[in-house]
Amino acid sequence: MINMGGPEKLDQVHDYLLGIMTDRDMIQLPVQSKLGPWIAKRRTPEVQKKYGEIGGGSPILKWTNRQGELMCKKLNEVSKETGPHKHYVAFRYVTPFIDDAIEAMKNDGVEHVVAFSQYPQYSCATSGSSFNAIFDYAAKNKGIAESMKWSVIDRWSTNSLLAKVFADRIRTELNQIPEDVRHDTIILFSAHSLPLKAVQRGDPYPSEVGSTVQMVMNELNHCNPFNLVWQSKVGPLPWLGPFTDEALEAYVKKGKKNFILVPIAFVNEHIETLHELDIEYCHDLGKKLGVQNLRRAAAPNDHPLFIDAITDLVQQRLKSAAPGFQLQLVVQQLKEFEGKQLVSVTKEGLELPEDEVETKKREEDKTKYENLCKVMKDILDKKVVVSNRLVESPCCVVTSQYGWTANMERIS
Repeated sequence: MINMGGPEKLDQVHDYLLGIMTDRDMIQLPVQSKLGPWIAKRRTPEVQKKYGEIGGGSPILKWTNRQGELMCKKLNEVSKETGPHKHYVAFRYVTPFIDDAIEAMKNDGVEHVVAFSQYPQYSCATSGSSFNAIFDYAAKNKGIAESMKWSVIDRWSTNSLLAKVFADRIRTELNQIPEDVRHDTIILFSAHSLPLKAVQRGDPYPSEVGSTVQMVMNELNHCNPFNLVWQSKVGPLPWLGPFTDEALEAYVKKGKKNFILVPIAFVNEHIETLHELDIEYCHDLGKKLGVQNLRRAAAPNDHPLFIDAITDLVQQRLKSAAPGFQLQLVVQQLKEFEGKQLVSVTKEGLELPEDEVETKKREEDKTKYENLCKVMKDILDKKVVVSNRLVESPCCVVTSQYGWTANMERIS
């Protein structure tokens, strides 16, 4: 379960900021090797103060573990054939790091990994940075990477259950607003902003966030006016706007007094929700502007529908990968015969040299091959193999009805 992470203790704040400020996928600064550490050191006291005001640390690890435990419990019930299931937390900038998670999976003998981004909307700065970190680790530790099968969930911004979760969170807050002003309450979907330089490079994040917003409003039947705003800008460079605080100020100048803030790009509580939205905006800015109602919808956290959503995403990924994984297992068994002769396995059956088939051992081998071919045929009938490159494996070549072939060493 991949995410940025957050410091559980105040003494982790500096290293956490240092990781962010020196990651060029996350933010690009001039002379970054010098400027990044300087900014991290300069900001540490301010950020430590904010974490102190929300209890002394980030709850993101607690929430991620809670979500993972509930998801795996449900997976063990609805997808027994792919179990048992276990979640691992993989944070980018604080423990448990991505490297730690991969090492733990290796030590536990994990066979199939689903790298599941907890950012519903893909950005090169967040999901992209984490997947690059996985790739870099795999490149340096090839034995570990090759010992496990990998599947990826890199975005899920238009997941229907995710939209239902946010819609339910919004309804909960709307019901707390007096009925006479409820219909005019403005829903402000607030997402972490992004440098305009990244947007201009084609980062899909803004459009994916917009897709989530649209799906949520469809669930709500467009019951209220709404807008998409952006928070958490860092530094002097231009960032994607309008900013959440500036939007609130502009609406109040137009006579609007009732708002609900929705953390549309966050799946659990952390400093951007508990401090920036709750304290800086709902409390401090709301009091300054004299608003009547300024409420914040909870993040998905452990909402039952959210657990259903992430369970379904992983289950579908496991199901789609299962035939390919079975194919790997078949090939592992075929490797028993590696070096004897390259054997062509097709839907029609197995071709063996006549002189070897005549021996008793070959008869046994043939029976084993035929059983493996039957499994192979069942898999191929489901149109699983989709590589269009001819790659000869050391042990066999599998051919589907479309004439496609797959390298059995690298089934994906």
